[in-house]
Amino acid sequence: MNYIITGAGFNNKGAESMFYAVAAEIKSKDENAQITFISLSEFDKKKEKLLNNIKLLKEDSKQRKHLASPYYHIADKITNIFKKNENLEIWYQEFKKADIIIDISGFALTSKWGKKANQRIINNIKLAKIFNKKIVLMPQSFGPFDYKKEDKITKKDITKWLNKADLIFCREKDGYNQLKDLGIKNIILSYDLVLQNKNSYENIILDNKEKNININIKENSILILPSTRILERTDEKAYFNLYKREIQSLLDKNFNIYLSYYAKSDLQVCKKLKDMFNDNIKVTLISDDLNCIQFQKILPKFKFLITSRYHSIVHSYKQFIPCIVIGWAIKYKELMHNLNQDKYLFDCKNEISNEEFENKVNELIKNLENEREIIKNKMNDILETSCFDTLWKYIEDWRTT
Repeated sequence: MNYIITGAGFNNKGAESMFYAVAAEIKSKDENAQITFISLSEFDKKKEKLLNNIKLLKEDSKQRKHLASPYYHIADKITNIFKKNENLEIWYQEFKKADIIIDISGFALTSKWGKKANQRIINNIKLAKIFNKKIVLMPQSFGPFDYKKEDKITKKDITKWLNKADLIFCREKDGYNQLKDLGIKNIILSYDLVLQNKNSYENIILDNKEKNININIKENSILILPSTRILERTDEKAYFNLYKREIQSLLDKNFNIYLSYYAKSDLQVCKKLKDMFNDNIKVTLISDDLNCIQFQKILPKFKFLITSRYHSIVHSYKQFIPCIVIGWAIKYKELMHNLNQDKYLFDCKNEISNEEFENKVNELIKNLENEREIIKNKMNDILETSCFDTLWKYIEDWRTT
């Protein structure tokens, strides 16, 4: 089969891991599958040579909009418009040969982000209908849908087009309920797709240099992954004071601290935290731009994480590693609830007490092994069935009818 995967990119380890997870599951099911990945972020064209029989296309909202318009297809019969535009022709041929479009947007369909992200998913569904292809929205967040007039999108638009999708997996109950309230019928509540992925990403990468990592992590170490997303939503001074105090507390307990970034935009935050402890050799900045495979390989060397990046939590839980989390959206709350880790979540929209934060870290340190066991048992339950099992069953039924 020919697959188009769209909705993620290489700009952070979470988006990258969503792509690798889906590609790995497809390849495990059909090693001869043809995959085209439309990346939302820039990439070096050399990267295509590192991937296992996967074609890369750069996101182009203009071409997507053109192809999603039935008027272009009518005009093409008269003017051969696609063949006159090289990029449009490439997109046309990719969608023409595809069997199924798989959207892996993490969080795009919401009034929070304005028109562009919303329109991308709507146009994907339009493309599927124009080219007579199947389209599945893999587990992701949805809502709220409080659109303003200037967004040029309405709840009616969302309802109309989502009901034309073949399958929609909702990552959270909150999003599931909001879609249900809109009258969307084809929805399934499911866990995050990376959380449910069982097959190794390494089969997707051909170059060992892209998979191996040579970073020495000392014993008794903690990994800290800050996020600019939190800085956008909280008081900057309080945020850095919280981290400064907690890092010092952990140093006093004889832990080693490692700072790393999950998205390139977070590196400056890491550098600022490192500057606060510039002369302390027990605080280390990992400046290497790790990919999601390399990141997963260093995780087991840490006792726990203090993090604000959603898929860093997912990757940690998959290896039964607890986390202290400063989050900003419902996705954090539901993920941690599903793993019985709610008590270690702090919402950045509320004032976070330094004392309360330190007490929670101390509580986790005291109960580390017990929390690992809780996560392990919950993960075993989650992996019993997956969104991929449902997807393969749907494809099998569709192809045999």
